[in-house]
Amino acid sequence: MKKLVIVDDEATLRESLVRFVSEHYAGILEPAGQAGNVKDAVELLSRQETDLALLDINLPDGTAFDILQQLGEKIDFGIIFITAYDRYAIQAIRYSAIDYILKPWSRQDLDEAFTRALASSGNHRLMHAGIEVLQANKEIYPGTGDQARPRKILLKTSDSIHLVNLNDIVRIESDGNYSRFVFTDKKPLLISKTLKEYDELLSEAGFLRAHQSHLVNTEHILSYNRHGGGSLIMQDQAEIPVSHRKKDALNELLGKFPS
Repeated sequence: MKKLVIVDDEATLRESLVRFVSEHYAGILEPAGQAGNVKDAVELLSRQETDLALLDINLPDGTAFDILQQLGEKIDFGIIFITAYDRYAIQAIRYSAIDYILKPWSRQDLDEAFTRALASSGNHRLMHAGIEVLQANKEIYPGTGDQARPRKILLKTSDSIHLVNLNDIVRIESDGNYSRFVFTDKKPLLISKTLKEYDELLSEAGFLRAHQSHLVNTEHILSYNRHGGGSLIMQDQAEIPVSHRKKDALNELLGKFPS
């Protein structure tokens, strides 16, 4: 049976989670401890055998990110973050590919998160890769430094895990329900997420949806041809069409580029 630790500053929420697990995951998950702040959570997770931890983002004496930083290499358990809506925290978490649920949570939210966490149980490389991305991007979360663009993203293919510097991504193109990442210095990767998902995630990191099928890193645009239908020449020499409704935005954003 997998051992579960719950970290949240609301005692009533912790108890409701314990009841939920006891009722719906008997024989699968066993509540093994609770904490309501960073200090107690670090102490508990350092000594308690843990398979999965539910971590509230905002705690009285810090954040869940502080817990992870203090534990370091001691982390050998799965993680699901819990948060009230906080776009900075959610943005940081989504780049790391670690699961999260929003307050107020529903049974479906928990079921889906537990299913994914239990399926990847024991994949310590994936968890540590996700934490490395979180630490690299920690300044996008208020209170951890000057807000800036994220630096890394975790990408999972069917058989491998990749920690990618965002500056190394030239462009992303749609391939049905998949997205093909094109890089400056490595072979392309095909990821089983739609371009729409990456458009929503990367729009604040210097990426622009130039066309329905193309998301480009503006740092790797060589030129913008405004003539005809309009197109972008990228660093990899690909010519990317510009949709009609994106022309005004591109003219404003990329006016410094030659035609």
